[in-house]
Amino acid sequence: MLITTLIGFLILGHNPQIALFELKTVENYLQLQIRLESNDLKSLWNKNSDVPDLEIALIDYIQKNTEWYLNEEHYEICNYRVQLVEGHYLLTGNIYNPPNRIEKIRHYNTILVKEIQNHKNIIHILLHDRLRSFKMDQERKHILAKYTFPASPN
Repeated sequence: MLITTLIGFLILGHNPQIALFELKTVENYLQLQIRLESNDLKSLWNKNSDVPDLEIALIDYIQKNTEWYLNEEHYEICNYRVQLVEGHYLLTGNIYNPPNRIEKIRHYNTILVKEIQNHKNIIHILLHDRLRSFKMDQERKHILAKYTFPASPN
């Protein structure tokens, strides 16, 4: 994750406006980790309004602005945990019972792209011992990662 942050810093400049998303296999489920700058989230809620539960509001925002499809079937991220770590919100959630063989991952993401000019969402997918990375922004809100497998011997 540190390497990703450093690369993002070098690519995007001295004050990058980025959020990092990492989807990976853990045992028999998929885990999603999201890292958001706490300062970037201030643009979501009016400073004068009271947000009764920031954690619930943040999870609701994530769920409304992202979608995950595995082999064209929609999956929800479940059991979010939220931590504030050194000025960043770290959200961790899971996709339970994913397909045994994932051939396509389709992802929609509009996190902070309307609220912050030039905001980037960096998506890392670690699946089938392969890392795929994508940059999403105001123009690119959808990605499709395809995986091919060798033919089965008969």
